[in-house]
Amino acid sequence: MIKNITDIMNNVNNNELELFMSNTDANFSMKSDIRETKVDYSWINVLEDTLSSLDKIVRNPRRFIVQEEDVVIVEKIKRVSLETIKHLAVHSENIQSLDENGDVVPKKLLNVHKEDTSDLYENRFIYTLVTRLESFINRQLDALDLESKCEIKKSVVYNAQTKIDNRNINIELKLEDDDIIFTDDEGEDYKTRILACYEIINAFKSTEMIKELIGCSLVSNPIRKTNLILREPNFQKAFILWEYLDNYELREPKVVNYESITNNSDDIKNEFTLSYFINSNAIKQNKENLLQYKDTDNKLKKLINDYIYENDNDINKLTNKAFEYYNNALVEKHNREIKIEDIYNIFISKNKSIIEDIYSFLNN
Repeated sequence: MIKNITDIMNNVNNNELELFMSNTDANFSMKSDIRETKVDYSWINVLEDTLSSLDKIVRNPRRFIVQEEDVVIVEKIKRVSLETIKHLAVHSENIQSLDENGDVVPKKLLNVHKEDTSDLYENRFIYTLVTRLESFINRQLDALDLESKCEIKKSVVYNAQTKIDNRNINIELKLEDDDIIFTDDEGEDYKTRILACYEIINAFKSTEMIKELIGCSLVSNPIRKTNLILREPNFQKAFILWEYLDNYELREPKVVNYESITNNSDDIKNEFTLSYFINSNAIKQNKENLLQYKDTDNKLKKLINDYIYENDNDINKLTNKAFEYYNNALVEKHNREIKIEDIYNIFISKNKSIIEDIYSFLNN
């Protein structure tokens, strides 16, 4: 098939082609619609750079002492502290009496309860950040099947009219070509990294700090910029990640760009005109073959009519006669081919030495 097409191109008559193109009025337009989809993985680097700082914070949380005070009857006091005595000294209404030794007999005392806790604002900030990260990564996991790709839709419209001699030729062509090019060479690597981040965030949830803060009040914007958040390096990175998520969560996991390009190149138009010329030649050749076939058919028809008019109508005699002439023609053709082959062999034999010299010269 390719060889036949090459033969057709090689056998194009340049004079006929130039005449054809000079008599052709052609309109051509080619439009390319490009839809580029890019999956945004830029957040992975920011998150990976912060995970080690988050790990240090959740495994070594800041703690403080919570002190609860309540005035209760003496019977409920389990421990008398310095704060209890100071409170009684300034609240005489809580004194019941003095005993015979002059000792104070209280009826109520200040009960002081102290508790070690991690429920700091800064820790709640980290807890809220971990919660946000879990939701964020789950959303990114839903986008794992997305692929970066470039979809190109090309459409070509070609119209032409040609008048040569008595031939009027018209063509209307519309060609559409859809192509998809996948551009995400590192997609699998990104997926592995996302899943690794997901595992680390899940591990944070099993730390004592995160478990202790379950049910605490989540922080919200604007974040209070305490000394710890502003100055401690690990909290600084956590705050940078918080602000990054604020901006990133407004975007979709993918970015889609559209572009439309129109190309009316004369070179491409000429290629379509060349194809148009070859197609019209095929129609012309088919018409000539048809006319030649009809001419031969008419001649054969006339011979049969003349034979019937001049002889009898016996179909068997006509068939036998036609078969006899057909066989004679085959024998004559065969004999002619043998004669040509004999002439060729005689020529080769007489000029063998000259042919060998030419062949040797060409090879050297």
